[in-house]
Amino acid sequence: MSMEELVNKLRGRGRESTPRAASAIFGSIGSVGQTLVSTGPRLKIGLWPILSAAAPETAMGAAALLGCLLERWPNIRVYRLFARLEGEPQTYQWTISRSQFSVDDWELDGLDENVAIWGVLEKTGAGWKLTLEVENDLAEEGDDLRAFSHESGEIGGLINWLPQAVEQIADYLDAGALYYPAYDAAANIPDLGAERLLNDLFQWELRLLLSLWGQDWPAEAIAADLESLLGHSAALGNMGAWTAANAIGRALNPIFDPIGEAVIPRVPEVFEQLRQYEFAAAFIAFPLHRLGYREQAYSLLEENVDRYPESVSSWLRLADLYSVGGELAATLDVYQRAIEADVVSADLFKRYAELLLLLDTNNIAYGVGARQHTVAGRSFVEGFILIDPEEIEANWLSWEAIEAYHEALELEPDDLDTHQQLAIQLAELGDEAVWDALSELVERDTEGERTRGVVESLYNMEDVSPAVPILRRAVEKNPDQAVLKLNLASAYLLNDEPDAAQTELEAAADITDDPLLRSEIDRMMLSVDDPDFEARFGEISDLVGAGAQLNAGDVEFLENALGNAPDFAECYTLLASAYVAWGESDDALEVLLDGQKRFPDNPDILTLLGRVLWDSGEKGLALDYLNKGLMTNSNHVPLLATTARYLFDQDQDETARALLLRAEALDPRHPMLGAVRAYIARSITTE
Repeated sequence: MSMEELVNKLRGRGRESTPRAASAIFGSIGSVGQTLVSTGPRLKIGLWPILSAAAPETAMGAAALLGCLLERWPNIRVYRLFARLEGEPQTYQWTISRSQFSVDDWELDGLDENVAIWGVLEKTGAGWKLTLEVENDLAEEGDDLRAFSHESGEIGGLINWLPQAVEQIADYLDAGALYYPAYDAAANIPDLGAERLLNDLFQWELRLLLSLWGQDWPAEAIAADLESLLGHSAALGNMGAWTAANAIGRALNPIFDPIGEAVIPRVPEVFEQLRQYEFAAAFIAFPLHRLGYREQAYSLLEENVDRYPESVSSWLRLADLYSVGGELAATLDVYQRAIEADVVSADLFKRYAELLLLLDTNNIAYGVGARQHTVAGRSFVEGFILIDPEEIEANWLSWEAIEAYHEALELEPDDLDTHQQLAIQLAELGDEAVWDALSELVERDTEGERTRGVVESLYNMEDVSPAVPILRRAVEKNPDQAVLKLNLASAYLLNDEPDAAQTELEAAADITDDPLLRSEIDRMMLSVDDPDFEARFGEISDLVGAGAQLNAGDVEFLENALGNAPDFAECYTLLASAYVAWGESDDALEVLLDGQKRFPDNPDILTLLGRVLWDSGEKGLALDYLNKGLMTNSNHVPLLATTARYLFDQDQDETARALLLRAEALDPRHPMLGAVRAYIARSITTE
């Protein structure tokens, strides 16, 4: 198997080889679509070896455990680069020296990692010291390298520290919500037992990597390795069971097929040994489901909630599995069963509400009294448990979600996001209860950001006047917060009080230099003079976004808007785009240069300015402006993608590829990224 095929498998592209015309850097048209649907988590971590002169296999076991701990975040995928791979898989002879190399010594070309982790395990006079280094390509310059270290008298102390270290790493990487808990810290983990389990875990992960590359892992060897792993894990209680369940679940991942098929016959026996640990069922059920053993997977987690009926986590994992399988009604049923059993958390109520609203938004049928059957054979009846449908004429899904948000707030009364969602849902239904919800939110949202989203949803209310005193009180309590004044001004505009809105906007302009806020102030000032401004501007924006040419009246409208509101940043790009569509690049350039002078770092202005300059033949100047934009907007996907395209045209392939990988990590389905990838792929196929 080629290294390119191995990379494709690691990146989750299954067994399909890259089409013949593909580039090792960018891929062909055929691989573009595959890339866009297979981009996976935002954070893609290349995990290099942990080096150790004293205990290299134990160090590599720590690296393997680190990988398991990292993948508890849905936003993280780990590429375990645990052996320097050279030559052919079937003749490859592994020795420990092949797993002791630095990040600079060897890498897999084409892997899309945007984070690299490596480390060193040292023997000290007092015991052991483990140092982990993290290089984050998504971080701002100057904060792209962090080190985490810990000293302990025993290997067990390092094992207990690893979950803490990983939480710190995840926080540094902004990895988002944690999905699985880690193992419990143990008071005494004997060094010999710890070393044996870590060595087994490393060998397990090594064999998975080598088998993915194409080296045979015979069934009898898998059985022996599994036996050793289970035996050594049994001696270490919760930590050992967590490690074994995780490792076995990894082997069941479809990318390692046929390894999973060799492990599946042992699953009942394995689960029997591990079932006293609540987490074991989920580690095994999800990969079983991916392999197509859906009924067995659902049954495992149904049995788990029967065994651990008071564990919120067990209910959430079961709901997640039904959701992954597309059984949304069954997912609702799980939430409802947990709620009726009073095994709840704020998170469970919020997930329940979000799913109800998903069904409502997508017009998915769900009603009262319909009998359903799950794949596993469980029967249930659709219905609602927080509302009485007989007392509500319509919008049952929305009202049930609203009640779920109320329940979540009973458990977490200061959760701003839940307060915001509750108020928005009430506003969309036009219900007067929105004013109490808004008041509760405003009391807690001292910066006004969440409140802004609610104010923008008040257009469904027949009378918005009750919002005014609520928002005015917020301004009086925090008179130096410009956003609060904008919120109040928005309410005045909705309430047809343009003069009062103008007063608040002028006051906000006096206390802020933030270019985004000043742009918003200028935009709202246009609505003070013209109540229909937003509707007309929105229509024009939609036309430009669709690639349509504007008529003279629309362009004049934009010119007047920009003349009256020179801090309205979006108007520069919209007017310039209209000129570009007319073929008037000089006028577009003039508008964009004016905009860039006023907003030197605005990424949208700089992106379009670069494009206009490039198309005008000023390629060097175009790249100068684009690079200037990247210095202050390194996470702006259109800017990254546009710069990558032009660098590719100038044969700077490696730099272009790095920018595309960064853009993909930030927003893999952004249309600009897709367009640039398609352009590059077409260019490659015509060469």
